[in-house]
Amino acid sequence: MSAHQPFRICYIGGGSRFVVTLLHGLANQADVLRSLSRPIELRLVDPNAERAGEMAHYARITAQECNLPLTAEVHTENDRAIDGSDWVVFSPNLRNRSYELFHHLTQGHPKVEHETGPWTAVDGAVVWPVFRQVAALVKQYCPHATLTDLVNPTDVLSPAASDLFGLQAHGMCVEVPNLRYFLSYYLAVPWNAIDLEFIGVNHHGWVTRCTIQGKDGVAMLRDAADELVQRPDWHFGHAWFLKIIKRLGRMPTQNFHAWPTIAPDWEELAAERDAWYRRVLPGIKDTREVFERNIQQALREGRMVERFDSMKHVYGAEHIMYPNVAPTFSALVVGLMGGDGGQAEGPVSLQVRNGPSNPCLPPDVWAELPTIVRHGKLEPRTVTPPPPELFGITALVARQRRLIARWLATNDKSLLAEALHMLPEVAHVDVLERICDKLPAEIEK
Repeated sequence: MSAHQPFRICYIGGGSRFVVTLLHGLANQADVLRSLSRPIELRLVDPNAERAGEMAHYARITAQECNLPLTAEVHTENDRAIDGSDWVVFSPNLRNRSYELFHHLTQGHPKVEHETGPWTAVDGAVVWPVFRQVAALVKQYCPHATLTDLVNPTDVLSPAASDLFGLQAHGMCVEVPNLRYFLSYYLAVPWNAIDLEFIGVNHHGWVTRCTIQGKDGVAMLRDAADELVQRPDWHFGHAWFLKIIKRLGRMPTQNFHAWPTIAPDWEELAAERDAWYRRVLPGIKDTREVFERNIQQALREGRMVERFDSMKHVYGAEHIMYPNVAPTFSALVVGLMGGDGGQAEGPVSLQVRNGPSNPCLPPDVWAELPTIVRHGKLEPRTVTPPPPELFGITALVARQRRLIARWLATNDKSLLAEALHMLPEVAHVDVLERICDKLPAEIEK
């Protein structure tokens, strides 16, 4: 790609406050982006033009404050915005329908844990018709663009789009960057002092190496655990995470989504949650109130929200939406513009085709791996192998999700049945059968 040719980003769901995090990622690498000599065009697509307009205004503030060659415009239709794009980010809010459908299909049966195969299949079926339409437009108007999925199940939707349309599609999750934030804040160490290797799938995997300033990071956290839980700023939802580390001496990649560990959900922790809010965010009941307050104030004053500091901003009380993911956005935009995102940010956590990089998983699964984004390509790293006795469920879930992706791409119902019955213990057999019978109609809508 020649210098001076615009780099076009199309953001589906452009009124999302996640756009602010993307813009902070651009700001963090402003010097590098300027050196690539390509103006950046941000196309924000959202039926709520007013909300997307606020994000376009924030983009213009970012451009001015950071001296970035960045412009932004609002679209209400996907096709015009996707046409000619280099990078398409999929981030609309579609999850409410998943909850309604899942509870209908499982009515009268015991609770099924989130992140299990039945939930993944339902989430995928609900989002896939919309994602498939976007992927088809990418294939039609910009087949060489990269398609980034931020909507769960990210490691199912992105391979389905790759299968059906031959696109460079990948998933992106906040869990591993969130773990780095957790370690940085509670162990009081700089973000860049944490070196992580990890492997798994969306919301489930294992850290295979954690080094912090030359020391064993897992041991550091285990030794600090008893003191951490006594701190007034200790986040109420992570007791299960420390228990795994203390018992196994191993660190999951996710410290928020517990499955396959069965742990109390946030509603079961209501008293602890309310007490945490009173201590850390008095007068606030939901951190989204903080995001919106900060953004609106910044828009009124014509400035960016304060930059993220992982050692300063209280874990769980972030000032913008998932600020810990800004470096991932940085690496993506630098690397997809033709630069070296690895040099800018190092390997970042993406869900990509494993290929030959890690033999503990099949080559065709989309695994969450440290990934270098460089010269328009996604390069998964080979990591320290996980212990086989620890990785069995993870490997099985990776295969299950790949089957669900193939079902979405082909509409072959036998693939859905095979996937759900690979781990039958997560739900009553009647639930699995009902989902196999009823769910395929969702992707035909």
